[in-house]
Amino acid sequence: MVGFSGVINDSNQNLEELSDNLVWLGSERLFSFKDKNIKFVITLHDSSEDEPPAEANDGDVFIWVWGEIYGHDDGKEYKSKYEEYPDLTDSDYCAKLYERYGMDFVKGLNSNFAGVVYDTDENQITLFTDRLSARPIFYARPSKDSLVFSTSLQSIANHHSLKLEFDMHGLYDFFKSGIVYGLKTALKNVKQVHPGGTLTINLNSKNPRTSIYWRPNHTQQNWPYDKFVDEFYKVFKQVISEQTAEKQRYGLLLSGGSDSRLIANFLDENTVCHHMNENINKQAETAKNICENLNLEFNFLKRNTDYYPSVLDNIAPISNLNNWFEEAHTGSFVNQLREKSDCIINGSYADTLLGCRIPTLNLVLPILGDVHLPILNYYSDIISFNNSGRYSRNDSIPSYLKDDIEYYNNPRLKRKNRIKGCDFHGVKHSSFKNLLMGSYYYYPVTNTYSFFTYYTLVQTMPVSYPFLDNRVIKLILKMPLKYLLRKDIVKSTLCKNNKKLANIPKPKNGLTLCESEIMHLLSRDFPNIIQKLKYSSIVDASSWPDHTKIIQKSNFAEEKLQKNSKILKKCSFISEKEVWKVYNKIQKSMESYEKIYPLLTFLENPISQKVIL
Repeated sequence: MVGFSGVINDSNQNLEELSDNLVWLGSERLFSFKDKNIKFVITLHDSSEDEPPAEANDGDVFIWVWGEIYGHDDGKEYKSKYEEYPDLTDSDYCAKLYERYGMDFVKGLNSNFAGVVYDTDENQITLFTDRLSARPIFYARPSKDSLVFSTSLQSIANHHSLKLEFDMHGLYDFFKSGIVYGLKTALKNVKQVHPGGTLTINLNSKNPRTSIYWRPNHTQQNWPYDKFVDEFYKVFKQVISEQTAEKQRYGLLLSGGSDSRLIANFLDENTVCHHMNENINKQAETAKNICENLNLEFNFLKRNTDYYPSVLDNIAPISNLNNWFEEAHTGSFVNQLREKSDCIINGSYADTLLGCRIPTLNLVLPILGDVHLPILNYYSDIISFNNSGRYSRNDSIPSYLKDDIEYYNNPRLKRKNRIKGCDFHGVKHSSFKNLLMGSYYYYPVTNTYSFFTYYTLVQTMPVSYPFLDNRVIKLILKMPLKYLLRKDIVKSTLCKNNKKLANIPKPKNGLTLCESEIMHLLSRDFPNIIQKLKYSSIVDASSWPDHTKIIQKSNFAEEKLQKNSKILKKCSFISEKEVWKVYNKIQKSMESYEKIYPLLTFLENPISQKVIL
């Protein structure tokens, strides 16, 4: 595992207790630091050349960074790290920027990172995150004078004097939605540093101060759509060029869809494309076709029935209890990925940023059912939006949770004038409309169901996420609502610049990327009808297995419940009797796997065992 942990004003804390949860593979490089004010440890991948901390201001300032940093924008121009300082490590690069801009250097950093600045002259320590908090930092106050912080919630739970209790609102979010929203965590009094923000602790006053340097703000430029397509192509090409600038073996997680296909379009022939699936179905065939078209190596990673049960075992030491275990899709392919690649590129979050999470109006038609209209559903206020439950994976809280709390009456949701801004689970958005435009889901990015996919990859090896680049996000925030809801700029970009690649049909619906947006919109609501039109029958075109069938064919869920029977009996808010009722219903296909997967993730997590046993 990679990341960092530290304590401030706590001489009794054993540093090894905090670092135990920062090693997962066994090959990580560990660096520690301590003085009278702070104890700190950071682990990096074995491929990293960084030697933290970096020093600035003649040794008065120490800087640690965990992440991948590609460049900096000072507000006047963007400069690539590889063009300006090609030989500097990320920590040394940040030290150079700190000497030029002070703490404001964080505002212009590009990519995904978390870091610490210790200014011995000013006697203060600052924790900082990237704009979307892709590398979250958790923190707590064990006493009025001390603070513990870490990129691992399990490391926080190892603190010698921190009282461990579950935050029931956070935990119920986890069980119902597969997410712990905003700044809260599953542990009471443990928070997350604000996305696009800094947390500064003055060692004299000892009171943490939050400062927010960036929020999503949709400016909606009135450009012709073709101008957006041309600009997107130019920006994305530059992003891929920067993120593949180092001399190493790159691997791409490739599906048969459009997002990873666009990335593949810009990669050289030395790239290996990894495709995960149970068999060579329509999805896998399409991915292989893309590779053959671009002369890229296709690496098929086969998942058998035991694959996801093994993922549950493998990822327990790194879980922060904010996603369910099956989202760690690469969790049991660690060796296979590292054998063929030094850095993994992933096309995730394109749809998240490009409008798929914007709430739209639904029309219910006889026989056909729900039809999603590409029109914004403008909720009256933040409470009504929260109560809609549109972002929950479960339609209700699992029946085995017996604490009688008013789930939706969440004290963290405060009614605010939607013009002046709003607070959504502790995250301060610039306006209610910006929240509805999708930022509720990606700001912070830990709000997404798939964050554990990202986090597991980050713990496996260096990663690159082109759609999370600052320049891509900046351009997307300029797009009008009508383009976000009714267009697909990724498809349009491929159609305009590589029609041969774009004309490979999408596996799920048989449509090429260049077919009309109306057909693609219809395929979202009526996939079976479109499939029959294109294939004459329903075909197996998924990247993901049927998890309910995995539970039915394997006894892993039953074994985990039996293994953790002591926790089930001692846990005050779980009914063991109801757990087995839910499990038996899943066996009869009367309930979905989504009712039991959060419980399995919870039971296998070391934090749960510490709190309950």
